Amino acid sequence: MVPTDIAGFQVSKKLDKLGMRSSDTAELYFDDMRIPAENLIGREGEGFIQQMMQFQHERFSAIPMAYVWARQMIADAVEYLKGRIVFGKPLIKKQVLRHRIAKWLTEIECLQQLAYHIVRMKMAGQDATLMISMAKLKSGDLLTEVADGCLQMYGGMGFMNDMKISRFYRDSRLISIGGGASEVMCDVIAKFPGYKEAPCIPSFSAPSGSTGSPSKTGSPIPLWVFCIPMIQS
Repeated sequence: MVPTDIAGFQVSKKLDKLGMRSSDTAELYFDDMRIPAENLIGREGEGFIQQMMQFQHERFSAIPMAYVWARQMIADAVEYLKGRIVFGKPLIKKQVLRHRIAKWLTEIECLQQLAYHIVRMKMAGQDATLMISMAKLKSGDLLTEVADGCLQMYGGMGFMNDMKISRFYRDSRLISIGGGASEVMCDVIAKFPGYKEAPCIPSFSAPSGSTGSPSKTGSPIPLWVFCIPMIQS
């Protein structure tokens, strides 16, 4: 922990962000500071490892945030659509809008159940890194889609800064960036099944006396490895 009353610490300008404006963000400077030894957290030289480990907790925290926000945006949009009369009928009567909302609600429920699954894994002491990465990726993509789609349903009103949906639209964009961008999540997910290392050949178990090509370890190579191109870092 770095005390802010020690010489060398300085808070620079406050950064002007697109969203999450209720949370101040600024540049911090640490210039030749001497920190007391008792302020050390964990083991010296392992700060990066500790940071990487805590990322899983940070990424998981974004998941319930995503499905709660998404449901709230939809609920607000539905109320607006009920009262917005176009050509003599409320917009909620438009089948295309109802179907869009129905698909979102289905994906939101899937995301929530995945979050519960991760909790069960963590309670059982299992490594949930893969599931957390998948859920974090889906959270960012889904929340961005719902925010954009709901704002569209408001029409011109959604473009106004004093509308709640415009704030949701700005704030939700962080979920696919903060704690590990969606591209990073994709890379983590791809490495777990071994896409990077696996050869792209079909899966089969070679019968006795045949010239089949099992993997180097002697085990059959899954068929999905053949169907999906190798991912290079």
